[in-house]
Amino acid sequence: MKVIVFAALALAVAHAHFGLESSLTQQVGQSCQSNGVYQISSFDVNPWTPQSGNQVTITMVGTFTSSVTVGQIQNSLRNNQQRDYQYENINQYFTQGTQKTFTYQLNIPQYHSSWTVVVSVLSPDTQIVYGCWTFTFSD
Repeated sequence: MKVIVFAALALAVAHAHFGLESSLTQQVGQSCQSNGVYQISSFDVNPWTPQSGNQVTITMVGTFTSSVTVGQIQNSLRNNQQRDYQYENINQYFTQGTQKTFTYQLNIPQYHSSWTVVVSVLSPDTQIVYGCWTFTFSD
């Protein structure tokens, strides 16, 4: 009887864990150059693939390895001909070990193109990059 209860409990925990993971629509991209204070463990763009003139929801999960104040998240969208910057003001202090999920809307430019997006978690003076993630797409 104990084996059956244990097996059922193990299945429930596994289902809850994998159910949470499968709620991510598309984990894309890779980390880029930063000082590593905000360690990104998950990055989601929804819907995937972004389409020109539309919005996507960015969900970024990470953990702070030091206590810092985040000033803003800078989003740089670039193709061969233009660069577009969008900012999310954060202005919040986070203690070491804090896991933080940032969720916000990103506007995709009107131009059909191949895009590289660089998402940077910045210090209040924007001189220090605590965490960085990049992804590419074409529409």
